[in-house]
Amino acid sequence: MKAQAATAPPVEELTVACVGAKHANPKRKGRQTGSREMEIMFTERGQPVELRPEPGNKADANAIAVFARTGIQLGYVSADRTSLIHHAWHDARDVLAIFQQRTPWGAWIRVAFDRDPTLPPETAQQATVSASSDWWPDEPPGGNAEGPHSDDLPPDD
Repeated sequence: MKAQAATAPPVEELTVACVGAKHANPKRKGRQTGSREMEIMFTERGQPVELRPEPGNKADANAIAVFARTGIQLGYVSADRTSLIHHAWHDARDVLAIFQQRTPWGAWIRVAFDRDPTLPPETAQQATVSASSDWWPDEPPGGNAEGPHSDDLPPDD
């Protein structure tokens, strides 16, 4: 008689990496969109994020983009977790996600299946993560500290 293999219970919730924060967002209608790193800085713990499959992505047809509630892209679900999410969508399961925490390379997001995601307890290390040291939100794209800034405009007379 063969022993039956034990089956693991279905995953209900997990933390996944949101990667690619250092890449620029594509322009929309010829206009610059928000910075991923800056949007991550302004996204609060527990805020909903949207997961969008990108089957036309040339780099990875299984890519899943992560968007803040403002509509600005934060990055992508780490490739090692996309198949799990795609399987859930294929099985018509609800997939919900929230922002969990910032990291030096992007963010952690919390994903739940068929229920609202819950946040794990925050640790002191999680609370102190900041944006990369080479990124400055007040510098224009391609600009430098010596160049003109939008707030350097002369007053209207």
